[in-house]
Amino acid sequence: MSSLSEEFSLFHSTPTQKPLLISIDYFIPNLSIPYGGKLIQNHPVRLQNPSFSGGTATYSVSPDSAIQLDFNGDGITWIGYSSDFNGCVNVYIDHKLATSKDLYSSTLLLHQTLFETDGLPNGAHTISIQANGKKHEDSKGYNIGTDYFVISDRNDNSVIQDTDSRVTYINANHYAYLDFVARKMAHFIEFFILSAGLMVGGVICYQ
Repeated sequence: MSSLSEEFSLFHSTPTQKPLLISIDYFIPNLSIPYGGKLIQNHPVRLQNPSFSGGTATYSVSPDSAIQLDFNGDGITWIGYSSDFNGCVNVYIDHKLATSKDLYSSTLLLHQTLFETDGLPNGAHTISIQANGKKHEDSKGYNIGTDYFVISDRNDNSVIQDTDSRVTYINANHYAYLDFVARKMAHFIEFFILSAGLMVGGVICYQ
């Protein structure tokens, strides 16, 4: 794996708001590893900034990505952010559709309660957040941004951060990865054609 880290700004649509500087850590598989369609499914983009709970938030970009968490309790709250790169999702509790939500916002909004439910039978449950391939007409992407989850267990609450190993990110970046591979292949073909042209030219000149 090759680790890349860069810093960028999530720009707000109003000039009076300052852009939020965020450090990104993400991974791109080595191109020598065969791509089987699921190679990059657990490699979402992680944002690092003190404004997020625990200092990080995680997002996926593919229009068929999903986030899944198994938990024990009687309720759950999903905290994330909205932006002009976010898409629409379906939220399932125990594999049953609970709601659909458009995560788009023309400005960056942090610490948003994107979904919450309580009154579940106290015990084991699963929340699944799935991009449904739809987005607001003004949105630039299908991103799903997660900061943390709050699990309620009777009268006690616990926080599960976006970096927790119990949070599974599925198909998070494989569309971006395919774009990456396509660009690399295009560069390779361009280099091959250029090299072949130079070789042919050299032969002609030599003759």
